[in-house]
Formats: sequence, C-alpha cells, structure tokens
Amino acid sequence: EERARVEAAGGVVRKRYPDDEIERVFERNKQVPGLAMSRSVGDLTGAGIGVTASPDVSVINVDKDSHFLLLCSDGVWEFISSQ
Repeated sequence: EERARVEAAGGVVRKRYPDDEIERVFERNKQVPGLAMSRSVGDLTGAGIGVTASPDVSVINVDKDSHFLLLCSDGVWEFISSQ
C-alpha cells in the first residue's frame, strides 16, 4: 500500500546502496531525497512523490488486561524491536 502510493505519484522505493538494510523513497532517476519513511509532516520534496502527512491509524480496545500502550514515531523502531 505504501509502495503503491509512492510509485503511483512518480516516486521510487529502493535501497540507496546494495548492502543497505532499509529501502528509501527517491525521486525517479535521482539520489534524492532518500527518505526512510513514506509518511512525513512538512516534507515538501517528499509530498511531490507520494510521501503523505496522513497518519496510519489503528483503533484498539484497551481494557483491564492491557499491560501497556506505545505511542511512537518512526525513529523508535531503530531502538526497540516490534517483537
């Protein structure tokens, strides 16, 4: 879904270098901007190639058995495993 939106807007999702671990968003046939996310607030370059400020929202029920809830930005997953 994220890749499809970027590609439909003329952007490209790929690794910058062959040994990179993550894919990034680029303008077609360019090495910029190289964003490591497809959702961003205020990125004017990215907005022209499918990067959106619209949030990805999930609704969950929190009840007495819920132990914790994380509200995080993209950078947190560099330091905390999603597992």
